[in-house]
Amino acid sequence: MQGTKALALDAWAAEQGRACVRFDYSGHGQSGGAFVDGTIGRWLEESTAVFDRFCEGPQVVIGSSMGGWMALLRRARSRVVAGIGRANLRGWC
Repeated sequence: MQGTKALALDAWAAEQGRACVRFDYSGHGQSGGAFVDGTIGRWLEESTAVFDRFCEGPQVVIGSSMGGWMALLRRARSRVVAGIGRANLRGWC
């Protein structure tokens, strides 16, 4: 995940002494797979696998666009204490 928002958040976390996990869903960025094979359910499963493997304790999840939907869906999981999302639908910005 090499976008400007992700890199800025990663730099801020490092300056604050906080951990930051960032990743590309399948079919996005540097990950493998084709975008057309992806679904919201698949990407949610991938994010769950990343959290289970690399995160511990309470989490704050941040996402933009489709990642915003993932942040909101992840909010329903037990270790996520806040979900910050920006979804591009009328009325949600």
